[in-house]
Amino acid sequence: MHRFRTPSALLAAVALLGCQSNKEDKPAAPPAPAAAPRAEAVPASPPKPAPPPAEAQTELGYLKPTEDAEHCEWMRQPLKGTATRVFRFDAYCDRSSVSWSPDGKQGLLFTWPSGEGEVPRAWRVDVAAKSGQPLDLKSLPGGNSAGNPNEPAVMRVGFDAQSRPVALVVLASESKGPITFDGESIPVPKGKGAPGLAMAYRLEDGGWKRIELKAARFQGDAPSEHGLLEAEATLTPTWTASLPTRIPGSKAAPTVAKELNAQESGSEGTGWWMELPGPDGTLYYRARQEGPMLVLGQPLLWAHGDQRLSLKDLTEPDAYLGFQFDRGLLLVTSYGGYAAATVWDPKTQQRVMSVPDVYAPAFWPTP
Repeated sequence: MHRFRTPSALLAAVALLGCQSNKEDKPAAPPAPAAAPRAEAVPASPPKPAPPPAEAQTELGYLKPTEDAEHCEWMRQPLKGTATRVFRFDAYCDRSSVSWSPDGKQGLLFTWPSGEGEVPRAWRVDVAAKSGQPLDLKSLPGGNSAGNPNEPAVMRVGFDAQSRPVALVVLASESKGPITFDGESIPVPKGKGAPGLAMAYRLEDGGWKRIELKAARFQGDAPSEHGLLEAEATLTPTWTASLPTRIPGSKAAPTVAKELNAQESGSEGTGWWMELPGPDGTLYYRARQEGPMLVLGQPLLWAHGDQRLSLKDLTEPDAYLGFQFDRGLLLVTSYGGYAAATVWDPKTQQRVMSVPDVYAPAFWPTP
């Protein structure tokens, strides 16, 4: 049997053909991709402005007697909301005062004596914690006194610009010559009125330190430190249950007073018209002298442009009044037996709120 053998030349041709076929069947490498075009830089969009902070709601602070009238509560109330108690202290509201530290985080509550055996007292209050501690006044001149004649009397306790308590003390004397005080002989200026001293003490680490003393003559039955001491001008405002000792605004011009008398018949009796500029208008009210007291009261008129609106319904007709403008609003304080706080909006010419039986009201300070 013959074996079939492929000739060597044929094998070489087949091998060569196979090699060529393999080369032709292999796909060509794809072309290199073209470089992507460089993207143009797009400026980043500016950040969105932060939303404006929510407007702080206007609030009142005031003193309110407890039901048994034996204690007083310092209250905080939004104009649209419910009142909350900040601090309760053992005193009568109708002879107490309130002041805030410059940052509004602390309060000073002060109550003055009104009879034999009583002494002035004060409390320093942490507003956020709603807690407070008594402030020691015993080492002050008058700190253990009911304010008897020829004895020092603590008239006011408030905060200075560094949130340090400062006490203002007065001494009315019957001396005919120099006044002797703390071992010093202090000459008194000549003039009318009772001779006396006005003093300021600041609470420091070692206790109360006297920082100012001035000799003066006091007019009227009740000595006052108002306008005598430079330290007084450095204190934050004090809101008190007693009648204002200074009149806000200025006396109305005679021509304006004549027009007001014509509008409010019967008002031209005792006293005089005062004007107090406010937001986009002017408040007119009557001031009069009643014995040693200077009192403010009805009629009340709000003038805007050529119009004058009567505000007789804001308060009782014979109430003693006080006025504060703040945050575009008018706060009217009624004193004594008509004690109340009333807020009126000059823009809407409407009553915003009224709280009866409260003392020393004021707009709560905002940070």
